[in-house]
Amino acid sequence: MNPLRRLSRSLAVLSATAVLCAPAIAQSFLNKPLPKVQLASLHQTSATSLDDFTGRALLIEFFAHW
Repeated sequence: MNPLRRLSRSLAVLSATAVLCAPAIAQSFLNKPLPKVQLASLHQTSATSLDDFTGRALLIEFFAHW
């Protein structure tokens, strides 16, 4: 079999598996509490906990600059 064709088939199977498994993985995180996390703050001397934001909308952005 042509190596390019084998690679294409492998990627197609891998992609289909990821798409079909994604809802099951996402479902396992629903209705579960967040882990206890404390974050260091640049503006305060004390650490900030996720519990400090209970009842408020919170956006957490993870990014990397390469």
